[in-house]
Amino acid sequence: MERIGLLGLPLGVGALVGFYFADQEMRLVPDFLSIILIAMAVCLVFILLGRVFARKLYKETQEQTKVRKRVVICIIAILLLACFKLVLFWTEQPSSLTALGPEDFNQAFVNNSQLYKELDK
Repeated sequence: MERIGLLGLPLGVGALVGFYFADQEMRLVPDFLSIILIAMAVCLVFILLGRVFARKLYKETQEQTKVRKRVVICIIAILLLACFKLVLFWTEQPSSLTALGPEDFNQAFVNNSQLYKELDK
């Protein structure tokens, strides 16, 4: 399972770069990026599960039991990916301006343009 996770991370990065150049009419941000973030998080979980099944999760020394560095790095990376996914979710939420219809948006644009012209004078 650890090897599946290790192989999946470069595949996720490769897919992201490939999608950027291929442009398949799916929005890179947030749609495809969300898929990549979830896939990378699953790969990191596979790495952790592989460590658990191989009993390489921690190292026992004479003084204490230490969690291995790779395990800590995977956990931190999973948390960072979850934070990025939350940011993407937050950016997808409509604002008061994006919730306007086309006519209302154009009217707000005209009003703001006039206001900025007056402020510029």
